[in-house]
Amino acid sequence: MKILLQLTTMLLVSCQTSMTENIKTQTDSVVSANNGTIEELVIDTILERNNPKNLDLNNHQLFIDTTRNSIFYQEILNWKPNDFDSSGVNYYLSEISRDYKLKPLNIENFPKIWITLEKLNNKFVVYYSCDGITPRFEIADKSLNFYAVEPDVDALSKVVENSKDRIKIELRTIEQKSQSKKALLTIRKTKYRDVYLLSIQYDTWEMQKIVTPVEKIANFDMVVNYCNKVKILEYNRFDETNYKEY
Repeated sequence: MKILLQLTTMLLVSCQTSMTENIKTQTDSVVSANNGTIEELVIDTILERNNPKNLDLNNHQLFIDTTRNSIFYQEILNWKPNDFDSSGVNYYLSEISRDYKLKPLNIENFPKIWITLEKLNNKFVVYYSCDGITPRFEIADKSLNFYAVEPDVDALSKVVENSKDRIKIELRTIEQKSQSKKALLTIRKTKYRDVYLLSIQYDTWEMQKIVTPVEKIANFDMVVNYCNKVKILEYNRFDETNYKEY
């Protein structure tokens, strides 16, 4: 199924498509202006398995990439922080260092960069988003950096535990996140191959994510929401995560 949208300058067309579970469609809202001319955009709404080499990447494409080595896998593997990300990291570290002297930690034999996973029809997948990047965590020399639409940072304090299947690191953070300005990072292996549970415990709340080391993403299919012309709503038909399962 393809939905054809005609867009003119200064005209907003909001298209909401009813969805059914069997074809797993999505609802889209788009804005476009093209020098006063009418532009026909193709919005893909059926999630199906495919090789990106077989697709027209001049149009929006929603598909499950099963190649394990396409340009989309390579983009996630080779991603580097930009100036905006680096500025955000430096800002947060500057705030934390007002009360805590930053120090490097020597962490060996444990992966440093982690990519978030989703679950689709009870199978783990990587998600390549239309807008922004696939969320990732990086254990750097002095900090735990979280990259998504905007960066977030906690400082490393001391290693509590480091084994083949689990790591625990005490963190220092800002008062807005934890009144004590302390937190605890735990990354531990689950019963599923290359799947880990990452949690950060603050004073009154906890962040949890299902993750895998970035070098292991080739072990998972990838849901790609590729939009090269206009921003499309993100795919939101993933399974609900029950963290107690892990």
